[in-house]
Amino acid sequence: MDELMIKENEFQAGVTAAMRRWSALRAAVEGEWGGPESKAIAEDLRANILEKFQISNVKVKSDGFLKLPMEVEELEDAISEYMEAEFSCLLEDESPKQVAMVVVEMFTKCFHGDFQLCRDLVEKARCEEASRSKSPVVVKDMAEDVDAVGGGAEIYAAGSLFGNEEKKNSVKSAPPPRQLGESAEDVNMETDLVDDDGFAPVTTVEVDEAIKASAQA
Repeated sequence: MDELMIKENEFQAGVTAAMRRWSALRAAVEGEWGGPESKAIAEDLRANILEKFQISNVKVKSDGFLKLPMEVEELEDAISEYMEAEFSCLLEDESPKQVAMVVVEMFTKCFHGDFQLCRDLVEKARCEEASRSKSPVVVKDMAEDVDAVGGGAEIYAAGSLFGNEEKKNSVKSAPPPRQLGESAEDVNMETDLVDDDGFAPVTTVEVDEAIKASAQA
């Protein structure tokens, strides 16, 4: 496996872990705030982020810094707007910012060949998933996975975010999820009212301390 592919896989695994650990997204999916296709909507959010942030397309500016596909603030706004449009979820905490910061940090680190943050998040996500399922926790090193099978990160990133999607029949067909940065005016959304404003406000969302610490470093 070439170096570029390893970097892409490690980054994708890190993004997958960060999204699995984001309690607001998990709550939206488990509560089906986006309707019966909530799992697919979450998957599209991950796909949109990974499509925007591709290490193979990165450019280095004349000052030596990376030219990011989206700045932290832009990604934060795009994630917030996506959650609002697709899940009727008006986030009142700073979790979209924390997610955006850690995504950008992982992207930059992976470009330079530093995978530790991504691997740490993957291990924490694995432990949390095992705890929720009451399964024995097996501590594994992502570096060992890569050495052993040539792509442990690739295997992890290829998994669904919140379990296999169950296809359900709906009364009406839902419009396709919006893309990151797409204007709400371009999307024909029809959602059930959750409160007087039509949103499911999230006032307190637990953001993992590891993500906070890494994003603020």
